[in-house]
Amino acid sequence: MPSTKISALPIAGAIGGGELLPAVQGGGNVAVTPAMLRRHALAGTPPLIGRPFAKLMVDGDSKAGEAPAAARWVAARTPLNVWIMPVSFSVGGSTSGTQAGTGLTNPDRMAAMTAGVAAETAADWIVDMLLTIGTNDVVLSGLAADTILANVRKYHDAFRAAGGRFLILMGVDPRSGLSAAMARQIVAVNRAYADYCMTVPDAIFCDTAPWWLDPAPTNAAFSPIGGSTGNAFSMAADGLHGSAYGSYRKQFALGPILRAIYRPRDPIPLNAGDSFDATTAPRGNMLGANARCVALGGTSSIVNSGTGAIAGTPPLGWTATGTLTGDLGVAFSTATCAPLEAYTGSSGWTAVRIAFTGTPGEAGSLTLRLTTASAQQAGMLLAGSALLSGNALVGCHGISVTTANITPTVNNILGATGTLGAPDQLPQIDGLIALDLMAQPTAGTNSGLSVAIRWRAGVAMSGSIDLIGATWRRIDPIPAAAA
Repeated sequence: MPSTKISALPIAGAIGGGELLPAVQGGGNVAVTPAMLRRHALAGTPPLIGRPFAKLMVDGDSKAGEAPAAARWVAARTPLNVWIMPVSFSVGGSTSGTQAGTGLTNPDRMAAMTAGVAAETAADWIVDMLLTIGTNDVVLSGLAADTILANVRKYHDAFRAAGGRFLILMGVDPRSGLSAAMARQIVAVNRAYADYCMTVPDAIFCDTAPWWLDPAPTNAAFSPIGGSTGNAFSMAADGLHGSAYGSYRKQFALGPILRAIYRPRDPIPLNAGDSFDATTAPRGNMLGANARCVALGGTSSIVNSGTGAIAGTPPLGWTATGTLTGDLGVAFSTATCAPLEAYTGSSGWTAVRIAFTGTPGEAGSLTLRLTTASAQQAGMLLAGSALLSGNALVGCHGISVTTANITPTVNNILGATGTLGAPDQLPQIDGLIALDLMAQPTAGTNSGLSVAIRWRAGVAMSGSIDLIGATWRRIDPIPAAAA
């Protein structure tokens, strides 16, 4: 309709990427598609420019939760401007096929994924996706590598059309019990994934195999470290599904990717004067002055059911809970945090140090909690952060920060989330750890944060962890530019 003004044309529906748009190239008229423009924009964007805060969603099979667990370790060590979401769309037993329920490319499941992504992009979020798929395709369905990749491409096309930005395609992990043919097939799938991501600008391959693969020269079966023994520091308790330590190891594959995509962020809180005021500091720390941990004097509600000792008191304003068993003891003191001094280049950074000695008789945790009397900010986006630092901490099975007194509860967990097993033991923990979370509560009063350290029965603990501070603040809308 050459005589029709653009203003008179109907508004287009969802852009699929194949529409034709007029352009001039080399002095002549040509047609381009939105997909071509998107590829050009992505290819020409410097690593950090034009990549604001994003949501990282998750899809795949029963192993899908390992990728966001690894991402949380990355963000804890090098804080990034990304909201790592819980497992969003994954289904246990999934293949890349179209079967009902467990098929990644089943029409109903694809519709749910695209609707979820489209809803986030409509709310002005940038959405990236962690996809874990392929192990069941090989072991349960015997699909060829190119068939699996064709299915992944179908998924990726739908994700892109819904407004998604980057697809981070996780490699198929080593697993126990593979035949020689299956082992070769999984390697072939990973190479197909890598080749695809080399040719498509909005797909990135994350090869986790080097951090899981048993390096024994006789390992021709693509078996993981620890196999299915369930021993400490095994990649997977059952030879397939990643342990807490297995997810910890994956951070070394995923870290370079996330640090290239997302903007860095300083690990705060640090300022003792950071506090909330509805008029002058609406983004201030609602936890107040005690959020910066520099003195003892808090409330200890720790139950000692064993023979270990409890020395000192929690940070001022905080409450500590938990049950000690066996000969596990805990001691609170103030100390200089050397890793924070090294990070800032200045001396005198004080924190509250929590030292552990002995062996617990039962699994348990030490939880420290700080809440605010400020009015609940229901419906508003809130950000929480806890800054800690490990000092040769051994025997730890998890570190977490969790919202207090809001609905729904939100947490950020490093380590196991359920019943602890031997492979969930974490390696020695040293250095700064920043645990961030975001929440949009619908109800609750006297909200705040709690920090927890977990242990397992029979595993000796030693070393300490410094609690530097915590923030709990509003993320207010950005005002319009001044006239």
